[in-house]
Amino acid sequence: MSTEKLTRSEQARRNGAKSRGPKTEDGRMRIADANTTHGLYRTSASVLSIESAEAFNHLRDAAFAQYRPRTVFEAQLVEEIVDCSWRINRLRLSATVQGNKAIEEMRQGATQPIRSVNAVSHAELDGSKPQGPQTLIQRRVSALIADRSRIAGELRRLQMVHTVEITQESLETNDLSSGS
Repeated sequence: MSTEKLTRSEQARRNGAKSRGPKTEDGRMRIADANTTHGLYRTSASVLSIESAEAFNHLRDAAFAQYRPRTVFEAQLVEEIVDCSWRINRLRLSATVQGNKAIEEMRQGATQPIRSVNAVSHAELDGSKPQGPQTLIQRRVSALIADRSRIAGELRRLQMVHTVEITQESLETNDLSSGS
């Protein structure tokens, strides 16, 4: 039986060596996300499968253009700002969906036409109860805004620090003062 397993594994290796990978963009995306039970190897931690990776990349590019990180650590802080911003936008969309759902439920249960102002007021009040969806969403949005502000402040402080660029040439000439 062990020779049968060896033969199977050898055959699997041979077949695998013939593979040239996925041919279509859809296939490439499936392979990229194939082993994501824990999410450590995903290309983007923030973009859900139903969201636009293009819109996320646009936001990311804009953040990198604005902050212009000079180091890997600064780039990581910019990534965190982008992540917070993306999640804030998602939560705001979720709040809108929750509001629309509450208004639709109110309209279905109404015996006469409801004015838009009344529907919005009712949806806002209903969702704003201590454990209502609007309150929970707003708490999370507030926490993310605070995180984003803290990270942006830290990035600004880092970027204000005077740095001396050390190059191979300056090391060879022992003249580190010329880098400032």
